[in-house]
Amino acid sequence: MAEQKAKLSKLCLTGFILDVLSPFALALSTCFFWRLDNAVYFTILVVLACMPFIGMILSIIGLVTARKKGRKGKGLGIAGIVLPAVYAVVVVIIFASMVFMIKGAEKAGKERAQSSDVYCLDGITGLPENTQYNVSRYRVPYDYDFDSPDAFASEAELSSYAESKLDEITDINSIRAKGTYQEYVFIIIRIDRFNQWVADDHLATFDHTNDGYGVISYKQTSITSSAASHRLNMYKDPLDRFIILTNCNDNKVITDFF
Repeated sequence: MAEQKAKLSKLCLTGFILDVLSPFALALSTCFFWRLDNAVYFTILVVLACMPFIGMILSIIGLVTARKKGRKGKGLGIAGIVLPAVYAVVVVIIFASMVFMIKGAEKAGKERAQSSDVYCLDGITGLPENTQYNVSRYRVPYDYDFDSPDAFASEAELSSYAESKLDEITDINSIRAKGTYQEYVFIIIRIDRFNQWVADDHLATFDHTNDGYGVISYKQTSITSSAASHRLNMYKDPLDRFIILTNCNDNKVITDFF
């Protein structure tokens, strides 16, 4: 009488199939998520994420059963146990890589932002104070041609002007000077180098207000948070030699500065 052929363990086979199909099903589901309700899609994701672990449990039970009953499929059972472990390692590596990339990008972004003159300079918010002082004559029109003035200032004149206007100079180079006046931060830029300053700065963007004046807009963006938008008022000295940026919203202080 011929020896009866050993049967294949259905549990080992089922566990192996679940393990193999789960990553493909998970990837395929991302192509159709926009057609599904969020709750439904979340439920599908949970089920698909659990498939490898269900497959591993079935493979363990099937492997034990197959050894006791002499059934085939032990290799499938072992593979069904190993694959979820491999998936887990891959997921940990991918997650760790993403965290590393995000942290690296945030650090690089912070270093890049800190090299900007306007970094951490609070924007103008609310209505101006002491509105009885008229500062409109110092404001910069949005259509102002920065290349047109004839009275361009030299590096020495920038230094002299900053010393005469600021209470304290915190940083100065050939293009601009930074410092404080009445506890507000002021940035003084040579008018012939203003376009270069905007191009070189990592945050500053020349923009305009609804009433047609020029302003500097900038955003501090983080990968893990939304961008914070800021605006700095722009002024120019009466001799068209310097552009002055500040977050001061007190018209009396601006008038006293000039």
